[in-house]
Amino acid sequence: MLRCSEPSVDLSKVKQKRREKRITLETAAKHLGFQTASPLSKRENGLYQFRGDELFKLAALYGCDVTEFL
Repeated sequence: MLRCSEPSVDLSKVKQKRREKRITLETAAKHLGFQTASPLSKRENGLYQFRGDELFKLAALYGCDVTEFL
């Protein structure tokens, strides 16, 4: 039986795209509905996993396709 693995998020690409677009951690965090930058920072640094909807929201904010984070 073949198993399909979930694509993994390349955290460095998520952070790089935010920096390329010159979007602050605080601005991106607010876009996700967080009150502070801390939850997004923890996701970008691998302490917590991104949820799928969060990645789609960031892709929209950054003007890219979500696949650019893989």
